Amino acid sequence: MENVLDLIPFHERHTCITLANNVYIIVNNPGLCKKIIVMTTDNASNMNVFGQHFTQMLSNNHGNILSRHVICAHIS
Repeated sequence: MENVLDLIPFHERHTCITLANNVYIIVNNPGLCKKIIVMTTDNASNMNVFGQHFTQMLSNNHGNILSRHVICAHIS
Protein backbone atom coordinates (compact mmCIF):
# COMPACT_ATOMS: atom_id res chain seq x y z
CA MET A 1 0.00 0.00 0.00
CA GLU A 2 1.34 3.43 -0.91
CA ASN A 3 0.60 6.67 0.91
CA VAL A 4 1.15 10.26 -0.09
CA LEU A 5 1.86 12.58 2.84
CA ASP A 6 1.03 15.78 1.02
CA LEU A 7 1.16 17.61 -2.27
CA ILE A 8 1.71 21.32 -1.89
CA PRO A 9 1.97 24.13 -4.42
CA PHE A 10 5.45 25.58 -4.27
CA HIS A 11 5.41 29.22 -5.35
CA GLU A 12 8.66 30.32 -3.71
CA ARG A 13 12.16 29.63 -4.95
CA HIS A 14 13.37 26.10 -4.24
CA THR A 15 16.02 27.18 -1.75
CA CYS A 16 17.38 24.72 0.78
CA ILE A 17 15.80 26.55 3.73
CA THR A 18 12.36 26.76 2.10
CA LEU A 19 12.46 23.09 1.12
CA ALA A 20 13.62 21.98 4.59
CA ASN A 21 10.95 24.03 6.36
CA ASN A 22 8.14 22.75 4.13
CA VAL A 23 9.17 19.10 4.33
CA TYR A 24 9.58 19.40 8.11
CA ILE A 25 6.04 20.80 8.47
CA ILE A 26 4.62 17.97 6.35
CA VAL A 27 6.32 15.15 8.28
CA ASN A 28 5.98 16.74 11.71
CA ASN A 29 2.18 17.14 11.49
CA PRO A 30 1.39 13.40 11.64
CA GLY A 31 4.26 12.84 14.10
CA LEU A 32 6.58 11.07 11.67
CA CYS A 33 9.76 13.02 12.50
CA LYS A 34 10.97 10.54 15.12
CA LYS A 35 10.52 7.69 12.64
CA ILE A 36 12.69 9.10 9.83
CA ILE A 37 16.02 7.28 9.60
CA VAL A 38 17.05 7.82 5.97
CA MET A 39 16.55 10.44 3.28
CA THR A 40 17.16 10.02 -0.45
CA THR A 41 17.67 12.98 -2.79
CA ASP A 42 19.32 13.77 -6.08
CA ASN A 43 22.65 15.56 -6.16
CA ALA A 44 21.39 19.07 -6.97
CA SER A 45 23.21 21.71 -4.94
CA ASN A 46 20.01 22.88 -3.25
CA MET A 47 19.25 19.28 -2.22
CA ASN A 48 22.72 18.87 -0.69
CA VAL A 49 22.21 21.90 1.54
CA PHE A 50 18.56 20.91 2.13
CA GLY A 51 19.84 17.58 3.47
CA GLN A 52 22.15 19.35 5.91
CA HIS A 53 19.40 21.69 7.16
CA PHE A 54 16.70 19.01 7.38
CA THR A 55 19.03 16.62 9.19
CA GLN A 56 19.92 19.38 11.66
CA MET A 57 16.23 20.20 12.23
CA LEU A 58 15.43 16.55 12.98
CA SER A 59 18.45 16.23 15.25
CA ASN A 60 17.72 19.43 17.19
CA ASN A 61 13.99 18.84 17.62
CA HIS A 62 13.68 15.06 17.79
CA GLY A 63 17.14 13.59 18.44
CA ASN A 64 17.28 11.78 15.07
CA ILE A 65 20.56 10.60 13.62
CA LEU A 66 19.79 10.54 9.93
CA SER A 67 21.55 8.87 7.01
CA ARG A 68 21.36 10.54 3.63
CA HIS A 69 21.70 8.74 0.33
CA VAL A 70 22.28 10.61 -2.90
CA ILE A 71 20.92 9.11 -6.09
CA CYS A 72 22.63 10.18 -9.29
CA ALA A 73 20.73 9.36 -12.44
CA HIS A 74 20.79 10.69 -15.94
CA ILE A 75 17.95 10.19 -18.37
CA SER A 76 18.50 11.27 -21.94
